[in-house]
Amino acid sequence: MRTRLITYWEILHSNYWLVPTLMLGVSIILAFGMIRLDELVQLQNNPSTWVYGGGPEGVRTLLSIAAGSMISVATLTFSITIVALSLA
Repeated sequence: MRTRLITYWEILHSNYWLVPTLMLGVSIILAFGMIRLDELVQLQNNPSTWVYGGGPEGVRTLLSIAAGSMISVATLTFSITIVALSLA
């Protein structure tokens, strides 16, 4: 019985679909949990002040900084990959 379980675990572990499937399941459970938490938590005052208290210009600035940072990281990753491939 134990060897059958070990064999089954090795088959599952050697497949590429196991981890993404588990991550998908956890993300679905977390999504429903966050929706339920959002329904349970009621903020009486201004609900958006605990996240960010600035105005639209401040949010626009934060989003542009985040987008620029993500583009920089993607460019750096691409450049490092190209250098590694050219040296290989």
